[in-house]
Amino acid sequence: MKLKTDLPLLFDNLMNPERPYVPKGGETVKPTDASIGHIQRHFGVKLPESLIEFALQSDHYDCWFAGLGDDYSSSNHIVRINSHYKKIRRRKGGAWAYTKPKDFILVHADFDGRCLCLNAGKPSAMLGEYELQYWFSGYEKEFGDKYSSFECYIELLIAYLEEKAR
Repeated sequence: MKLKTDLPLLFDNLMNPERPYVPKGGETVKPTDASIGHIQRHFGVKLPESLIEFALQSDHYDCWFAGLGDDYSSSNHIVRINSHYKKIRRRKGGAWAYTKPKDFILVHADFDGRCLCLNAGKPSAMLGEYELQYWFSGYEKEFGDKYSSFECYIELLIAYLEEKAR
């Protein structure tokens, strides 16, 4: 799926570091063919083209999203973030259980534990990408809003950030 060309620019304009709601970014490197291949082999999925394009075109994608570059030791890298959340366990009926759904790949982890995930178990047949799903690390079940594609999510995020900037 080809990303609308104005979305990275609109996002970058809203991710002005002088705005109080903008998280710190600028610490990750741009994705490469090698880093994308490494990530896709690690998770056993094909990352959405719109996510990759967005990361390549946006100067501030790492303010909001996990890194996709070859900086694998970065605390903001998609593999490290998923490794951390994969280990979270809660008691369930007296026994310890992992909480992160197996098919969820975190692309954004917020300070409050809300995580935006690619749901690798639910490809969107119409769009050829995975659905995105919010998940909270305190629960085992799916939770929150769902989006049919990365592009759908980023359009709604930009609209929200534009409203917040007014």
